[in-house]
Amino acid sequence: MVDLIMGLEILVELERIPLVTEGGLADRWFLEGCLTEAVEVIASLITKRAPGELERSRGLAALNRLLTQPPWIASMRGDGGTFARFVWPGFGGPELDLILSMGDSGRVGSVHICRVDGIAEDGVIYRPARDGKGLGQTDISLSAPLNVVYPSPRDIVIGRRKVDYTKVKLRTEDDEYNFSRQGSDQLSGVTVRFAKSVQDARYLVRVVESFRAALMSKASSPLAAFISGKRGDGVRLDSHQHPYLVPRLSAHGIDGIVIVTERKWSSVIFELTRKIKDLYVPSLHKTLIAGVTVGGIEDVFGAPAHYRVFQSYTPYVPSRYMHKNQDLLEFVTQDIAAELSRRGVNSDFQITPLKGNVIERPVVLLDRRTPRSKENKVCYGYELKIEMADATNSRLLLGRLNHFGTGVFRGVE
Repeated sequence: MVDLIMGLEILVELERIPLVTEGGLADRWFLEGCLTEAVEVIASLITKRAPGELERSRGLAALNRLLTQPPWIASMRGDGGTFARFVWPGFGGPELDLILSMGDSGRVGSVHICRVDGIAEDGVIYRPARDGKGLGQTDISLSAPLNVVYPSPRDIVIGRRKVDYTKVKLRTEDDEYNFSRQGSDQLSGVTVRFAKSVQDARYLVRVVESFRAALMSKASSPLAAFISGKRGDGVRLDSHQHPYLVPRLSAHGIDGIVIVTERKWSSVIFELTRKIKDLYVPSLHKTLIAGVTVGGIEDVFGAPAHYRVFQSYTPYVPSRYMHKNQDLLEFVTQDIAAELSRRGVNSDFQITPLKGNVIERPVVLLDRRTPRSKENKVCYGYELKIEMADATNSRLLLGRLNHFGTGVFRGVE
């Protein structure tokens, strides 16, 4: 399976089954008709569902940007018959804008529109020749849609261009995403400022958890799943490409949230975040949102540079439980070693507590929301300094509950 982040998939149910060969779809005229039908259905959906002229223009603009990228093509057999399958791999571009503008479209006539997370390796597909990486010769040439013009509610004009396709087998590329190793030019941030700081630091995890829930509530189903670190079908994403939420701290307490994401997602997350006007955290007063801006990673992780020394920005919560009679400092050291190794940071290091004895002064945090019988469940974090033998430009986000703001380490000079 090859993962596609927020890709768009269109299935067109086939009536003329003999035109589907064992090796894939063969009739280019038939493929062109299927693709045109799919584009006409999408354009109609956008114009019907758009609440106003601005939304309609944005939706059609997203569709036109999408059509400049030729889709991958495959045949697919399902319970309902045989389908021509068009897939636009998702890389944070117009395919996501189109999903957001259409919402959950489902099936419209013979056309199915949905989000896709991957393409199975079995079976032959047609890949655009320019992306075929020299695998074979051009197999077919399609007159594919280039853009859509919608001069009136009744007329759809589709511009066209030629696209050459190569018949290849899809191969898995081992390019696993690693948040800790991303360069400074690949990540971006969205900063949310609270009108009034949350002064009780014990609520750090619950503030982040509540904000993530609010963010997901404003998103469409595919995007909400992505924010939570899952695919649309509920399966967890192993690549950790989802946004990370980190509390923004000051002398007054928690005064906001920094959403750290890949640069290609920053505009989408920014627009989504602007929809949140206030934040409700159980047991706390409602917190109003004072503003949303782009940037803010340096406020959390420090300026982009290579560092040997890192200090806790938020408390580190160990990912495992300590054995009886085990020395706490030794236990935390082993836990951090395992966390660094999993993120590809292989350097000798030592840790020291920032405030006195690490055993005597853990930071008490309220754990994630749990059933009423465990409403006051707490966890213990530790404020530490990590000194490495070799400098690294990694962003350290370690330990349990790191998806909810704990375990952030800031590089220091």
